[in-house]
Amino acid sequence: MVERAPETSHLNTLYEGPNYCAYNVARSFLEAKHYLFKEISPHPEDWKWGLVHVNEYPMLPWSETPLKAIWHREAPAGGNMNTPSVSKTVSSRIPETKIFRATHAANFKMVVEYGGNSVEPIQLASLDTGMNGNLLAGHYFDMNKPHLEGKLQKLPLNTKELETASGTKILRILPLSSEEKIDL
Repeated sequence: MVERAPETSHLNTLYEGPNYCAYNVARSFLEAKHYLFKEISPHPEDWKWGLVHVNEYPMLPWSETPLKAIWHREAPAGGNMNTPSVSKTVSSRIPETKIFRATHAANFKMVVEYGGNSVEPIQLASLDTGMNGNLLAGHYFDMNKPHLEGKLQKLPLNTKELETASGTKILRILPLSSEEKIDL
C-alpha cells in the first residue's frame, strides 16, 4: 500500500492519505461539477450531453459571414480525441467558447456483407453530415440525425453496371470461398 502521494507538481500534494488516486478522481468529478454549474447552468437538469461536446460543420466562407445561421451546422458529439467516437477539439478555444467544439471527426461508418458470385453484396453506411456541400442542391446535412441514432442506410451499388462501364476499372476484393485455395 502506498502511504503517500509522490511529490509531483501536477498532483494535489495537500492530500496526505493512502489513497491519492481516488482522491484525484473525486477532485476531477468535483471540478467538472463546478465547471458545469458555472459555465452551462446552475440547474443540473440543463446539463445535457450536447451542450458540452459538439461537432461543428463549418461551410466556408459562409460560416464566417452574417449568413452563418443558414450554412453552419452543429451537432452533439459522442466523444473527443481520446474516445472511439473521435472528434478533434481545439483546446485553445475552450476559454472563449466554454464548451468542447470539434471540427474534425472520423465519422464514416460502413458495413458490407459480401455475396457469392450470383448475389450482390449488401452495403450499409452512415455519415454524420450529408452527401452534398451545397445547401441548395439537396442532401445537405441530411444524414446527421440517422447517424446519431446509429441507423445505417443502404448504399445501392449495381456492380454489373460498373464493371461494364467504358473507361472504368474496378478492383473487387472478395473473400475466398471455402473451396478456393491460394498457392503460395
